[in-house]
Amino acid sequence: MIKGNKEIINTEIYYEVRKQHIYNIEGWKVFCKIAQRNPYVRKMLYEKYEGRCQFCGRVLKPNWVLYHKSYDCECISPEKIITVPHPTPSCPNGKIKVPDCENCSRVEECTKNLSPVCKCCSRDMSISRVSMMYDLG
Repeated sequence: MIKGNKEIINTEIYYEVRKQHIYNIEGWKVFCKIAQRNPYVRKMLYEKYEGRCQFCGRVLKPNWVLYHKSYDCECISPEKIITVPHPTPSCPNGKIKVPDCENCSRVEECTKNLSPVCKCCSRDMSISRVSMMYDLG
């Protein structure tokens, strides 16, 4: 049984959605694989949802993640990739490459497809997604 906001669980089949974006496959990959790592996007959504998990409603812990409510979106400027600091305990001077969402005119459209969730809720939603897709309960 699913406990939480079922409406945000993505039941799309990743590879089926990918076929729909064949003419801008690079833009689609940027949205699906790295947009959620952008610090600007993360801060914007954290503030928008007042630091609460959109599945369970609890206050987010530092290890929260951005969950794709839908993969049906693509970056309009996948070539505009920027490098931002991403320190970790093992690599304090680490950097990652992310799309330049802060200067994009479509950032609102893309971010409506992402929700901040607890790491444990992300795992639970993945399990629930399979149940919902195959009508297992």
